[in-house]
Amino acid sequence: MSGRYNGLQAHLTRVNPLIRYVPCAAHSLNLVGVNSINNSCLNAINFLFSAVDTRWSSRVHSTKALCQNYDRIRQGLEDLSKDMNQSPDTQLEAASLHSKMEQLETAFWHTVVQRFKMTSMQLQKMDINLSTAVHLLRSLESFVTALRDQFENFEYAAKNTCKAVSQKYRSDLCHTRKRKQFADESMLYDWFRVLFELSSLDVTDIVIHKCAAELAAVYPQDLDQNFSDRPQNKKTFPDELIQFKHFVQDEPAKLLQVLRHSGLQSTFPNVDIALRIFLTLPVTNCEEEHTFSKMARMKNELRSTMHQRRLNALSLMAVESELVRQMVFNDLICDFSSLKARKKQTI
Repeated sequence: MSGRYNGLQAHLTRVNPLIRYVPCAAHSLNLVGVNSINNSCLNAINFLFSAVDTRWSSRVHSTKALCQNYDRIRQGLEDLSKDMNQSPDTQLEAASLHSKMEQLETAFWHTVVQRFKMTSMQLQKMDINLSTAVHLLRSLESFVTALRDQFENFEYAAKNTCKAVSQKYRSDLCHTRKRKQFADESMLYDWFRVLFELSSLDVTDIVIHKCAAELAAVYPQDLDQNFSDRPQNKKTFPDELIQFKHFVQDEPAKLLQVLRHSGLQSTFPNVDIALRIFLTLPVTNCEEEHTFSKMARMKNELRSTMHQRRLNALSLMAVESELVRQMVFNDLICDFSSLKARKKQTI
């Protein structure tokens, strides 16, 4: 739903202007992982094991198999590159993969890909909320960053994987590429950040007032709606947050439970509304690494014979599949068959 100007996102925004763009966490993590392993030793895995981009479990199994049989696979590639019975393209590809396996990167990538898989599976659960997803992604980022200090451990493990591998390490500097960011991608969690950082010592009343004003500007019809006719009470939301600091817990679901169990909805009405909005924001639009063949087929294979309007309609039908199954199309089928009927008079 990244089509901001012409696509499904633009269509839904015209219907409901209050809709906010939420990037799919699982797809975003998958894009980060796929782009990270490009031009690396995992290209050999793609060639040998045909890993699927949308299924990290296949990559984990591939890296595990490669680690366990590293010496034999490397020797097989070397023999294949010297086999004169093979085509020149096959020999060149085998030699290229053999040289990549000389760089001893497999031990490192197996650890990274395994954590990517476990994090991706957690992000695809139906009961996860945006706060937990952000903490998971931050913990994964910290984990990958901390791997820089474990170079000696990975070097030792890589050397023990294959004794015959020469000690050739990559020394060339790669150009840093900045990935494309979608509009409003990084703002969503920042708008609600104040709800979960109230107990922090560095959050002052000035910061609370500023964050509350930004969140109220995003949802003007929901927050402070009970006081819109009284200008003197327009800043009641920041005051609620300052008092609400004593009830802050770690998870947003616990915050809402405290309000409901204690009967404090009337005392903190805007906080209650903000928490309910935050908890209903989707984290991902996929579940358990399902393949997205329908969406890919609608966007790619049929694009040459379809216009954007029909593609948007099919996308909406795929999203609202449960409602489509409940609809009755008998009258529509009869009308369609009568219009498309081909009758030929008999003599």
